[in-house]
Amino acid sequence: MAFSDNFSKSSLKAIEEKLIAQQTKIRMKHLDFRMSVYDLLDDKQKEEWKKAGSNFGNNGMKNKKMNRMKRFNGCRNYRFN
Repeated sequence: MAFSDNFSKSSLKAIEEKLIAQQTKIRMKHLDFRMSVYDLLDDKQKEEWKKAGSNFGNNGMKNKKMNRMKRFNGCRNYRFN
């Protein structure tokens, strides 16, 4: 969306609601995919999956801040605390 003279809170809110809806759809598809993979595993593999815990949800990376930094690589004005 390009900013125009019709810039308003309501138009931004509508765009944000659409974006959130699309993100929710993507997250649910990702969840469905992960559970489909989990259902294919045998009991030993499922135990390994459980041991890894949230690392599977973070692309296998243990350092979430590092993953976030990679995602925002190239953003000049972003500051990491």
